[in-house]
Amino acid sequence: MRFSEVLEKEPEQAKNAMELCKRVQGDFKNILISGLGGSGVIGSIVQEFLYDKIDKPITVSKSALIPKFCDEKTLHLVISYSGNTRETLEAFECSRGRKICITSGGALAKRGKEVIRVPQGFLPRQALFCMLVPALGLFYDLPAELPQWLEEVKEEREEAKLMAKRIGERTPLVYSAYPFASLALRFKQQINENCKARAFCNYFPEINHNEIESFHNNFRDHIVISIEGYEEAMDIIRESCDVLKMELYGKSDLEKLFKALYFIDFTTYYLAELRGVDPAAMPSINKLKERAKR
Repeated sequence: MRFSEVLEKEPEQAKNAMELCKRVQGDFKNILISGLGGSGVIGSIVQEFLYDKIDKPITVSKSALIPKFCDEKTLHLVISYSGNTRETLEAFECSRGRKICITSGGALAKRGKEVIRVPQGFLPRQALFCMLVPALGLFYDLPAELPQWLEEVKEEREEAKLMAKRIGERTPLVYSAYPFASLALRFKQQINENCKARAFCNYFPEINHNEIESFHNNFRDHIVISIEGYEEAMDIIRESCDVLKMELYGKSDLEKLFKALYFIDFTTYYLAELRGVDPAAMPSINKLKERAKR
C-alpha cells in the first residue's frame, strides 16, 4: 500500500484499534513504558496525557534500561511495532513486573503472555493510532467519536499543504508545552523520518530559561513551529526567526491531541513531497540495522 493510502486510512486504523481497548485490571504501584522510535513516542504521549488523570507514576524508557525502583509491582507496557526491536526486547527480558505488550508480531509476540496484537504491514510511524489507542485504553475510557475526529482532519489538508510550503527548505524548531509537549516530539520525528531532514524540538517554559538566549540574527534558515507556546517568548523569537503557529482544534485536550497528530502526519507527508523525497524510505535506519546484524 502506498504511503498516501495508509495516511488516508488512519481514521479507519483508529476505529479498528478501539476494538482492542481493554482497561487493565489488578494491583500495581507504578507504570513503566518501554519503546523506541515510532513505537517509543507512544510512551511520551501516554505519559503526558495521563499526567493528571491517574494516581500511578509513569516512567518512559527509550533504551534497554530498567529503572531500579521497578519490581514485581510494576506494570510494564512494552511497545514494539515489529516486535523485534533489540533494546525493547532487552528491557522486556530484564523486567520483573507484569508485562503487557503491544506489537504486530515478532519475538515480542512470542515471548509475551499478555499481548495486544495490532495489524501488520505498516511502517512503525504509520501505526501510531493502532498502537496509541489501545495503550491509552488500558488506563482511560476513550470516546466512541474518536475516529470521527480524525475524519474531520481530512478537511484541513489544504492547511497542511500550506504549512509544509511555509516550512519549505528551512530547519524546523518545534516548540510546545504541557499538555501538548509530545506533539512537538512527534512533529520533529516525522520530519526526520518522512522528510529525511533535521528538525529539533523543545518545551515551554524550559525554553524561557535557556534556549531563548540563542536567538540572534543567524536564524533565518530556521523556522519555529509553535504548537502551544508563550506569546511573550514568541515576540522575542520573531525578532530573528519566522514563527509558524499550529492551531489546535477540539472541545477537549484529547480531541485536540488526536487531531493534531493526524495533521502532523499530513503536513510532513506534503513536506516530503515538496522536498522530493520518498517518505517511506529509511536508508540510514536500514543501514544501521544491517550493521547491527554483523
